[in-house]
Amino acid sequence: MYWGVGFVVIAVAGLILSPDARSAFLTIAICLWGLRLASHFWRRSELRGHTEDVRYQGFRKRHEETFALWSLVNIFLLQGALVWLISLPIQFAQANANPPALSVLDVIGLGVFLVGFAIELHADRQLARFKKDPSNEGRFLSKGIWAWSRHPNYFGEALLWWGLYLVAASDPIARWAIFSPILVTFLLLRVSGVPLMDAHLLNTKSGYGDYMARTSPFIPWPPRR
Repeated sequence: MYWGVGFVVIAVAGLILSPDARSAFLTIAICLWGLRLASHFWRRSELRGHTEDVRYQGFRKRHEETFALWSLVNIFLLQGALVWLISLPIQFAQANANPPALSVLDVIGLGVFLVGFAIELHADRQLARFKKDPSNEGRFLSKGIWAWSRHPNYFGEALLWWGLYLVAASDPIARWAIFSPILVTFLLLRVSGVPLMDAHLLNTKSGYGDYMARTSPFIPWPPRR
């Protein structure tokens, strides 16, 4: 739940230190995304009567005796470092305020952010409605936007970070931090997103292999016959 909140804290601190138009632009976008994501995770957390995320269940089983120490390093400290690293373009753009006026790149970046945010929001809402229906117990969602992508929420997440980077890139000093959206995309595609969820669903949901064969893993695309 605190992943998105961490970015909100950084963006708000940057706005307080540098209250200009671009800083406000970035802070509003980060708050919109981060607080929505935190509330989404809260609604599906153990605090609301749901089971723990399957990925964390796997971590607990593999590191049962040392889970407290393992999670301190590999979950809390690692994610704290990632929050700082991924937010660097935003930090630089807020600190430098150059150019002072909003540019065409800002507008393009905001457009990309809004498209990514809308895709992520739509995918999460479709999935939440699907899971809420008791008749879908033991099944997986393969309709709507999920018929075009196995992980449209992850695609939307990556896209909105590319949009935030474009806004930050209006400041030349922030442009070198292009590793930020690249890192987000890599983590979703190769580390904590697509691979783990595909492996889990392939082992637990009947027919998921056929769904994988016909459906794009990331970028929404018409399904193969």
